[in-house]
Amino acid sequence: TWSGEELCLSYATEALRLPAEARQQHLVKWGFRCSCESCSLTGNDRARSDECRMRLLQDMTILKLCDPPDMLDSEESRRYAAAVQEAQEKHRREPMEGASAALKVCALLDMELHGHPPTQSRACARAYEFAAKAGNEELALEIAREAHKWACVADPDSQMTSVLGARARGAGDADS
Repeated sequence: TWSGEELCLSYATEALRLPAEARQQHLVKWGFRCSCESCSLTGNDRARSDECRMRLLQDMTILKLCDPPDMLDSEESRRYAAAVQEAQEKHRREPMEGASAALKVCALLDMELHGHPPTQSRACARAYEFAAKAGNEELALEIAREAHKWACVADPDSQMTSVLGARARGAGDADS
């Protein structure tokens, strides 16, 4: 591409869940500065976006959809790890809380990133796992259908898409 042309590919999925300044620092290694709509926000709009992305990062870390951030100092990192571990333990004890948290990630992805199919499908798949573990078959089936829809957009030929398709049909796994 030529300088000044729009880049229309996901060059750094991990950067999508970072606040604006951290995204820019992350992108420096590719030799450019992003000027998309989100990265160009200022004032209260930027603060709202940064807050939303920090919630998204924490919730995705709790749900094991991404690695913990490396942008924290050691004391912040210890507190963050403790909060993540506490939330994960709560989800193990109360799987519907985990399903709710995963669906919240889906809503944050819609609100802040206008979707992002690969992450949406993984978040829905995690919500499915929690709902199934809680024994809520009706909700699990509904979520499996949503996960499959996003997976078909993200990567229609993947094994995950096949597994989610089987779950969406109520088959439990791809071999059924």
